[in-house]
Amino acid sequence: MDTACWSTSPRRACAVLCAGVQQQLLTAGHLENELRKAGRVRHAAIMRAILGDIGGGGHTLAEIELGPIALRAGLPRPRRQALRRDPHGRWRYVDAEFDLPDGVVLVVEVDGAVHLQPRSYWDDLDRQNEIVIDGSPVLRFASLGVRLAEQRVVDQLRRMRRAHTP
Repeated sequence: MDTACWSTSPRRACAVLCAGVQQQLLTAGHLENELRKAGRVRHAAIMRAILGDIGGGGHTLAEIELGPIALRAGLPRPRRQALRRDPHGRWRYVDAEFDLPDGVVLVVEVDGAVHLQPRSYWDDLDRQNEIVIDGSPVLRFASLGVRLAEQRVVDQLRRMRRAHTP
């Protein structure tokens, strides 16, 4: 919490908060409590907002930024970190699910650099195949793309929504 509070950049402060929860070092609730105890701090409003998003299932800033981007594309709020059972009985998380107008569930994955490692990449491909076989389309976005090519992400989400509008 100290690192986030002392940060001169609101984006850096939020990234620090996300990292702690993503690495399972603490919970969003714990951080919210610590932020209240910290008193008057720089970027407190945005930090409270991001902790609400983290508590709602967003694990990275890019995943959290996906919500407002999807709203711009005409999609509802996402179900974050949705659980799905694979054919082998294992529970697997997907970053976000959206209900499309025709009732189809769109799965969206936001991939950071760790997804480029061979083991992660192979696991991601297998999981995506199983999701598609079960009947859900999957869109994948690089986390950097969510930040740097936001309009492209909006466009692709919008076109997917249109393709599934009766």
